[in-house]
Amino acid sequence: MAPITTDTPNNVMIYVIIWSNVQCFFRLFYPIDKDLLDGDQSKRALWLPGSEYAKGYASVVNIPGFSLCAKIIAGSRHIPAVWNAPLASSESPFPIIVFSHGLSSCRTTYCCICIDLASHGFIVAAAEHSGSKGMYTPRSSVILLRLNVKQRADECIATLDTLTAMHDGKEVENIMPDKFDFTQLQGKLDLDRVAICGHSFGGGTSIVAMAKDSRFKCSVPLDAWLFPLSGDVYEKVQQPILFINTYYFQWKENISKMNKLMPSEYNDARRMLTIRSVVKLKTIYKVK
Repeated sequence: MAPITTDTPNNVMIYVIIWSNVQCFFRLFYPIDKDLLDGDQSKRALWLPGSEYAKGYASVVNIPGFSLCAKIIAGSRHIPAVWNAPLASSESPFPIIVFSHGLSSCRTTYCCICIDLASHGFIVAAAEHSGSKGMYTPRSSVILLRLNVKQRADECIATLDTLTAMHDGKEVENIMPDKFDFTQLQGKLDLDRVAICGHSFGGGTSIVAMAKDSRFKCSVPLDAWLFPLSGDVYEKVQQPILFINTYYFQWKENISKMNKLMPSEYNDARRMLTIRSVVKLKTIYKVK
């Protein structure tokens, strides 16, 4: 994520939670006009929405003192995005990306990725999966994992259903205390250009979601973990896929599963990119 400067890309986020047959809980990132980003700093969004998320991260990391640090971050660390700002003006509709997080994560974990995508003109809905409640997910049972990845895919589909309802001007109930004017999204979404992206377990989720719903036109899995996928999924997916992997994360069995999705007839539409070396840059953010 870039430091907050006058050159920071345009973006914003809101909370949305919709309850139906399938839970739909996501944070929405979208482009805004630049002058709004340079305005009142107090309107910037928090990275972690509450202390319960800090407790969840602390339980996963299990490092002495991390819990206190996480609680401080949860209430103080802001990101370069404005809360509930008006959608940027545009003559053409915005393409959509649904983002699925990995294990022990939530809808805010990948803010740096979602903010960057929104700054390039995408509407990005970062789903929070119910299988990650309290940052715990069952890992010991293949059956449970396969049920969980199907549920995650359904939640991504429900997220797209909700965005479609907003685009169509239908009434959408938001049970979060912060109210957002959904009507500004009416007619503003490009439903013919919908991608799904995810990291690790979220990468596997993106493949299952495409197998279940053809409205997702392509997928960009980041270090996808495909162990939870059942065998029938590989035959159902027809859309383009771009796997982006890091060299030191992947292993032979997982790559073999990816290769099942790359038969010769789909080579023009499917690619696997491996990054051999990754450099992590330290970024300092302003804290309000």
